[in-house]
Amino acid sequence: MEFGKGKIIILAVIIVAAGVLGARTGSSLQPVEDDDYDPAEYFTMDNVPTFFIHGLNSSSVAMDFMVNEFREFEVTENVIYANVTPEGKVSLVGKVVKGAGNPIIEINFENNRQRNYHIEGQWLKSVIDAYREKNHFDRFNVVAHSMGNMAICYYQLDYGDDPDQPKLHKVVDIAGNYDRLNGHYKKWKNNKLDKDGKPKYTDSVYRELLGLKTMDVYKNVDVLNIYGDLEDGSGTDGRVSTVSAKSFKYIIKDSAKSYKEIEFKGKMAGHRMLHHNYEVSDDIMDFLWAK
Repeated sequence: MEFGKGKIIILAVIIVAAGVLGARTGSSLQPVEDDDYDPAEYFTMDNVPTFFIHGLNSSSVAMDFMVNEFREFEVTENVIYANVTPEGKVSLVGKVVKGAGNPIIEINFENNRQRNYHIEGQWLKSVIDAYREKNHFDRFNVVAHSMGNMAICYYQLDYGDDPDQPKLHKVVDIAGNYDRLNGHYKKWKNNKLDKDGKPKYTDSVYRELLGLKTMDVYKNVDVLNIYGDLEDGSGTDGRVSTVSAKSFKYIIKDSAKSYKEIEFKGKMAGHRMLHHNYEVSDDIMDFLWAK
């Protein structure tokens, strides 16, 4: 992590020296209280919003761990919530502060088992449109976990080339399950990537996502793909195989502005632990906002 090796170390030293940084094993970071600390020295502070999207059978609460760390480092000046009903109605919860630096919107899908990903993409569009009415923007970021990655992928498929829509700027894909092969255990178990990164076996969702290869909706997008390996012999994070997570590269590698993968290993690389992992949070903070 570039920022982790440089500026974030300096930042941590400053905060620790001030006696305001809690231990990062078990306890959470403490709010920054050093009068000399200026987040603008280390992070860009602009009006590009970042939308956080949770996964299957989950809620916006799953993303709170990361968002709270970003609050503690003061890299965001406004956090609100967007609740989406099963009918697609959006309610923004919290005060939208115009001109706030790096605003964050945590999305909550009440129907967290939706498997029609075109609908998930439509829900994301509705949230983007609702927030844009309150605070205009032309670019946006996304941090998505697990099935939440389908929302941004299908938004890109269905609305990414719409000239009236804001454009994706940066996206963080955490534990994305792009080639699930549900119901095909033997294929899932024996799946592998060829020299170009294409999976040997593909399911209908992956084949639909291949439509992104012929579009230019990622040409100005920086992509960070984070996935885990429990190192227990399964080649998975407990739910998503590394082959499935890494297969996204084949879809967008030729069109994305940049593409980077980070693999985490061990027990803290479990599917749900990836969004409760300080190192993951630091990599995301670096990728989205570090100068």
